[in-house]
Amino acid sequence: MAEQTLNRADIQREREALKKRLADLDAAERVLDMLSPNRSDEEPENAMEALGLMPSIKHIILREAGRQNGVTATEAAAVISAWKPNYPASNVSPKLSLYGSHGLLRHDNGRWYLTAAGKEELELSKN
Repeated sequence: MAEQTLNRADIQREREALKKRLADLDAAERVLDMLSPNRSDEEPENAMEALGLMPSIKHIILREAGRQNGVTATEAAAVISAWKPNYPASNVSPKLSLYGSHGLLRHDNGRWYLTAAGKEELELSKN
């Protein structure tokens, strides 16, 4: 049986891979927190099922932009990926711009915020 020896470079590569995995897990946890900030340990394990029907991309973006601090394209993409894992993150920024051009969102200092028209649209849509 051949014995494998580790050198510093191997250890460093492994450390970096683990750091990236930890960052991915932290991001996933933040998405779940955003979707259900008051979730208790007694609620179902599948947070997506507990939240009901899958919302539309538009609904997710408007809801996230309606938060006090608004939303960035990256943050919106993270929430969307929780519902629709195969949705390309590169499609989020054009959607934000589109909804901005329709007056549903406003852009300020790198963040998108819900406008009065966007709030009305969000309230009208049940999904």
